Amino acid sequence: MQTSLTDWWTIPTERASEFVEWQDQEYLPTLSHSSLFVDVSRYQVLKGQHTQVTWLDANHDALLSLGSGIDNQLPPLPIWLKILNGRARERFALRLHAAMGDFGSGAAPFRYIVQADIPDAIAPEYNAWYDEEHLPRLVSVPGIRCARRYLASDGSPRYLTAYDLETVDAFETPEALQARKTPWTEKMRSVFLNSRRTMLERK
Repeated sequence: MQTSLTDWWTIPTERASEFVEWQDQEYLPTLSHSSLFVDVSRYQVLKGQHTQVTWLDANHDALLSLGSGIDNQLPPLPIWLKILNGRARERFALRLHAAMGDFGSGAAPFRYIVQADIPDAIAPEYNAWYDEEHLPRLVSVPGIRCARRYLASDGSPRYLTAYDLETVDAFETPEALQARKTPWTEKMRSVFLNSRRTMLERK
């Protein structure tokens, strides 16, 4: 079962280049040689409330079992980032719930994220809608390569869907808009709580 660790960073403008240099030259190269992870990547936020996202994939449940101890498996933060850390980082440990689409074409340049909380009473229908209608329709749209659904081990929003895109506007094409235009979609969107939508560019 695939799990992922995602760190959502809000980095001050004056520290942005220093953060990118640390991630690309030290942090991610170290993690790419770790037996814990199968893929490590950094994304720049193009639209959303954060500035950068670090996405670490594992092919087992070790990330979730480690809990807060995961930091012992990661390279240390720079001093300046430790000082900012309480304000700079939001973390989600995710368990893969469903995946569909084309996963064999390499890393996509863009990733569109939808996060939400769902009332417990609605969750069974929400999961059925996503798995039976919403994802199958969207991954058939040109430019939307694949999609993965996750459940966060804690925190809010708890549900996260990641769409890998060939182009930054793939989600807003006429085909994509039509795929999302169904009565069931309209009903399910009305129950989203604490929803967030974020467009990422892989770096």
